[in-house]
Amino acid sequence: MTICMLNEVAVPKSYNNTFDVTSMACSKIFLGNLPELINGIIQYFHHDYKTLHSCILINRLWCHLAIPLLWENPFSIECPKNYHFIEIYLHNLNDGDKTKLNKYGINNDLIPSNTLFNYSSFIQHLNTRKIINSIKNWENAVSRTSTTKVQNLKFINRSLYQIFIENVVNLHSLEVV
Repeated sequence: MTICMLNEVAVPKSYNNTFDVTSMACSKIFLGNLPELINGIIQYFHHDYKTLHSCILINRLWCHLAIPLLWENPFSIECPKNYHFIEIYLHNLNDGDKTKLNKYGINNDLIPSNTLFNYSSFIQHLNTRKIINSIKNWENAVSRTSTTKVQNLKFINRSLYQIFIENVVNLHSLEVV
């Protein structure tokens, strides 16, 4: 029986209770290169959002590697309710702007009080038309008023861009349509 050393603690190499304190190759292979290997695997699923979502549920390491890929171009995800991520971005609003949302008929309880990541820092691609469409869909779903108001759309749109700028978004592409 061979057991590798982890964190420089000697463990039995065989059943006769001898210890191997010189071999750390096994721990380096599995602990040192594992994040790089998993990152290489996850990169193959770069545009497979369903698989990436499954990856974030495996463990913390997989989550930290997959989240940036999921959030680099969120406005392009084609699904019926792809507007929910707007609530995550609005988490970064200051208290005054959150009060304005409530005044516009949008319940502040929809905005999470804290998030695990600074999701807006992962954005690499923005398309202004897709952002506006997502805001309209989100506002129609969450607003307490029956009509979409232009001032609501302008306020949310301006707030999102302000959040993106304040969070030092590293854009690779910006499509102004």
